[in-house]
Amino acid sequence: MKEAGIRIDHISGDESLGKRIHAAKKFNTPYIIIVGDKETQSGILTIEKRDGSKVEMSLEDFLAHIQKEIKERI
Repeated sequence: MKEAGIRIDHISGDESLGKRIHAAKKFNTPYIIIVGDKETQSGILTIEKRDGSKVEMSLEDFLAHIQKEIKERI
């Protein structure tokens, strides 16, 4: 995503997954994506939006969606 010009934050560390998700929500992160073995194998990401809704799509589709959203804001 960085190569596509999209700013990302990578949260890793010793904290549990739940705590890391909570931290991302606390900072009002627009999209939360967790990439694990399942996502790596299937190529499909589960994306949680700021409003709590979830959608599944490929990385390519998500990048296209984000790039369109960025262009519409400018």
